[in-house]
Amino acid sequence: MQLNGNNITLRAFKQQDAETLATLLNNSRVVANLRDYIPFPYTPKDAMDFIHLCQEENPRQNFAIEHNKLFVGSIGLVKQVDVYRKSAE
Repeated sequence: MQLNGNNITLRAFKQQDAETLATLLNNSRVVANLRDYIPFPYTPKDAMDFIHLCQEENPRQNFAIEHNKLFVGSIGLVKQVDVYRKSAE
């Protein structure tokens, strides 16, 4: 699945995204604004593990963001449980 907008694309993760993802998530200012379960420092192995998990999702819940055909980040949904099971964050 791929969603295209003006200079922005949401797409499935590729293994080639791992290096950039690790670089982006090794910035403490970035990680300070994310969920607590993101490890810091963030290694290339962490990035590959995350990408493999994303590639196995069905239905897909996490997407790579491209701007002008360059990988610049990610966006995803966190499914809720119990009485909140019909919602996502």
